[in-house]
Amino acid sequence: MPVGQSSMDDHDQERWQRVVTGGFWRCLLLRGLLFWGLPFCLLYGALPVVLNDPGPYWQHVLSAWPLGLVAGLLYGLGFWGYAQLQVVRARQRKED
Repeated sequence: MPVGQSSMDDHDQERWQRVVTGGFWRCLLLRGLLFWGLPFCLLYGALPVVLNDPGPYWQHVLSAWPLGLVAGLLYGLGFWGYAQLQVVRARQRKED
């Protein structure tokens, strides 16, 4: 095992444990919808404006909202599942 590997594993384990301790809904709503879905809507709404599509920016953002919701929910679910997997792997490594 490399010299710094143990401390890195401990840091990663603590990070994933904090995500799992925060709970499913916090991960889904905060990390998924708020931190990923909302910026996605804002950037996706800016794309037609950059491409000279007529219409106000906020109209494009609102039309991107359903896609941003789905994308944020999928990201949150994936992040939650990955965090669960990492916690289980860390427990298995400790048992070995």
